[in-house]
Amino acid sequence: MSKTDISLVVPLYNESENIEEIYLRIKSELCKLSLKFEIVFVDDGSVDGTSDILKEIKRKEPNIKLVIFDRNYGQTEAMAAGFEYAGGDIIITMDGDLQNDPADILPVIIKLQSGYDLVCGWRKARKDRFLSRRLPSMIANAIISFITKVSIHDLGCSLKGFRRELVENIHLYSDMHRYIPIIASSIGANIAEIPVTHRARAKGDSKYGLSRSWKVIIDLLKIKVLVDFSSRPLALFSWFSLPFLFLGLVFWAQYFLSHHGSQVLTYSFVLQGTGTLYLFLAFSLLAFGFVTQLIIKTGDLKSDKIINSITGNV
Repeated sequence: MSKTDISLVVPLYNESENIEEIYLRIKSELCKLSLKFEIVFVDDGSVDGTSDILKEIKRKEPNIKLVIFDRNYGQTEAMAAGFEYAGGDIIITMDGDLQNDPADILPVIIKLQSGYDLVCGWRKARKDRFLSRRLPSMIANAIISFITKVSIHDLGCSLKGFRRELVENIHLYSDMHRYIPIIASSIGANIAEIPVTHRARAKGDSKYGLSRSWKVIIDLLKIKVLVDFSSRPLALFSWFSLPFLFLGLVFWAQYFLSHHGSQVLTYSFVLQGTGTLYLFLAFSLLAFGFVTQLIIKTGDLKSDKIINSITGNV
């Protein structure tokens, strides 16, 4: 057991108008628990004085940890940094814009203590604009659930609870913080979802919009490959090799036809060389997939130990 029971990770970007209130409300809720807690604020390169306010709060409060980026890296990197500096056995994440209600921290903790590894908040009565926020989110969640076969209503909700063992085995990059439940499911974590309160933003500006949709789609493709083929890369590379194998056979067939016909020898040589190159690429991909498969099989014992640790069977 670590010295800290609960770590609350709050990524922030230009939230100077909300920081003090969100801190006081979080502290009020955590003080109701007979647990040792800390709050990890991550300033993701704010330019509105957010870091100055955070430093002032830290001077008065010993249970605050600060991570301040020199520029804006994005919410995924901010969350990953918060995970790295968090020392609690249970880690809770939430936005710093007051749209998540700190009163929901306790239900998340209770759900985690009932045996789950990850608890996701579900903004069932979301208070955002329908056309620009809620509708795209509903469509995206439906598509992601259909493709990944992981049924989570609200992947975009930042209010989540994690057991430390799970966080230590999830590595975040790009915009993949929203896909944590998908990654967690792929390594055998027990996941629950609970309805949480959602409020309209009262202060500051929203940091999200439709312009991010293309990146979400790209990251979805990455996650699909990660989930489906991370344990069987030979299947993935076999699919990649098929077009090259087909083209190689086509060029070699043309070579044999031209070699026994009236075509110019140079033309036949080009067909032979191109066909050989394509076949070489196909077999190289298959060989790479085979080697990768062997490496992953070698690590199976370690993976089994990780899954057992997460699910509480060790």
